[in-house]
Amino acid sequence: MAHQKIGIPKQRVPARVSPPNRWLELSTSPAALCLVAVALALALYWRTLGFEFIDLDDTAHILANPHVLGGLTWANVRWAFADLAGVVDYWHPVSWLSLMLDATLYGQWAGGYHATNFLLHAANVAMVFLLVRTVTADKWAAFAVAVFFAVHPLHLESVAWITERKDVLFMFWGLLAIHVYLAWARSRSRSALAAFYCCYALSLMSKPVLVVLPGILLLLDYWPLGRWSPYELFQPAGSAPPFSTRLRAFWPLLREKLPMVGLAVLSTLMTVFTSLKMYDLVVVDAPTRFGNAFLSLSKYVWKLFVPTDLAILYPFQMPLPVWPLVLSIAAFCAALLLVLWQGKRFPWLIFGAGWFLLGLLTTIVVPKTGVQIPLADRFTYFPYVGAYLVLVLGARELASRLIADGPKRHMALALCLLALFGWYWTQADYAIGFWRNKFTIYERALDVTPGNHILFNNYAKLLLDRMDGVDIVRAETYVLKALALQPNYNLAQGNLGNIYSATGRYEQAIEMYQKALAHDKNYVYSADDHYSIGYCLAQLHRYDEAEKYYREALAIRPNYPQAHNDLGNIALLRGDLRSAEEHYAKAVALAPDYRAAQENLASVRARLAGGRQ
Repeated sequence: MAHQKIGIPKQRVPARVSPPNRWLELSTSPAALCLVAVALALALYWRTLGFEFIDLDDTAHILANPHVLGGLTWANVRWAFADLAGVVDYWHPVSWLSLMLDATLYGQWAGGYHATNFLLHAANVAMVFLLVRTVTADKWAAFAVAVFFAVHPLHLESVAWITERKDVLFMFWGLLAIHVYLAWARSRSRSALAAFYCCYALSLMSKPVLVVLPGILLLLDYWPLGRWSPYELFQPAGSAPPFSTRLRAFWPLLREKLPMVGLAVLSTLMTVFTSLKMYDLVVVDAPTRFGNAFLSLSKYVWKLFVPTDLAILYPFQMPLPVWPLVLSIAAFCAALLLVLWQGKRFPWLIFGAGWFLLGLLTTIVVPKTGVQIPLADRFTYFPYVGAYLVLVLGARELASRLIADGPKRHMALALCLLALFGWYWTQADYAIGFWRNKFTIYERALDVTPGNHILFNNYAKLLLDRMDGVDIVRAETYVLKALALQPNYNLAQGNLGNIYSATGRYEQAIEMYQKALAHDKNYVYSADDHYSIGYCLAQLHRYDEAEKYYREALAIRPNYPQAHNDLGNIALLRGDLRSAEEHYAKAVALAPDYRAAQENLASVRARLAGGRQ
């Protein structure tokens, strides 16, 4: 019998696979990436804890606003919602409530207000991350967009400027509304729809920017929800169903947005109504308005990549520069054609570009009240989210076309985005230092925007407020520069009147105040200038005329303690102690810390008591 080999089956040796790196998985999880983006925002803005209030708007909104400084009381809450006089700006009660809460917690410590701003910004960073991850299902794209949003230098104005609490707050509620809408689109829950309208209303009452939200939601319906397509709705006639049929299919989407449009219209009407109480409606002629819109768009795109020479106020160029305008229109048309051409293949292109344009619409096209602002860094806080999305996904698509090898492609893309982040960070870290106080922010703006009459005037006011002899001379120089650029600029005329008054030139001061009042019947400082004329007349011992102007100041602003105090002085000079007491008491009631009125009231009451004895 032949020897038979018995085969022994070979054991299957498992392939050697590296054990999963638990730390790597955790550190690159969506939650970890979101936390990193938030941490970068906090790392950039923590310095603002040591920053001060700045003069521009912070004084009027907070430091000189007894309703805000009084904190969260029922009376102040009622004022926030019910006062439609446009005391400071337009109607934004939720922002007022937020500032009142800060006043309750921090008093007049600016660092506390700054902390609320950057914490809200950090929350917005987290919601941007979650939104982009939801619509793209890509954690790395979400991370890149959130990081750019966290540290881009143009967002400094929205976060480091306390008054722009409105920006971080409307964005917070607006992003929350978008997240709730996405949840409602999946569940059709009535509670989700109710939550959406609550968030949307809170956003509009923080700052009426998201009147365009119905349009943003239509973009979401297109991508990623896939509820409609502009290419199907507007496809050429032929094999397609009649346009009326396609429109009927689209109508349910429009119909569900009608209540949102109603809220947006109501918010717009409230904004215009309350603003007109404070400013005239300034409607620039259509060619100038739309020309500036194209110039502003091109500047916003440029500053997306080159965020340098930032200023708190940019001057309005008149007349508009021709060749930059022509190039801006040409670039816009080319970009629009590119988006329409490639949008069907890359729907995120239409979504991101549409978000960007709709977000800027309210700031570059509609008529405004008050001072005309051609562009502002804060106007990019919401729109740039769409721009970041196009930038990141566009870079990813370009890399996939240029580099076939996967690891090399990923490395090249990561390095490019990291370089852009480094550029943003260095510029933001440099520019944030200028927000330290009111002098540093104005001096920086004057350096980068020569010929800015608004800044010349505002800086002059800061110098005048220090009441130093040298500073008053410098203040006069700056305000004269402002008037050389804009001879009828009533704010500068009023400040020049203040300079003349501070240096004892009362006749010249009266002349300047009267010029300021003559140029605008709804002039925001008309009460102050009436009071100042009265003060100068009193210094010239023309008390009857002074009384007339004090009373006109009170007719414009009934809660004017200085006017009541000075009327008390005139009554005292006439020997009318009862009237003097009445005016001094009103002054103290309006401003409990008003030392001169307190002393005057105590003195006149002592005299009255002595007379009774």
